[in-house]
Amino acid sequence: MATSFSAHPLFQDLGPDDISTLDLFSEEKILAEYEILFRQGDEASAIYFVMDGKLEIYKNNPEG
Repeated sequence: MATSFSAHPLFQDLGPDDISTLDLFSEEKILAEYEILFRQGDEASAIYFVMDGKLEIYKNNPEG
């Protein structure tokens, strides 16, 4: 993984073994601008951490 979890504040209290385990089971995904990562109702198959940049989330509602 190009960006180590140890660089992110959320994971700063993890030890080296825990960081290595996260790195081992992680896959970096770089999105193009406006690329859709998942849609509401998709079956969960992963957990995502935004390591750099931003991600916008939209939720469908009865009004549209």
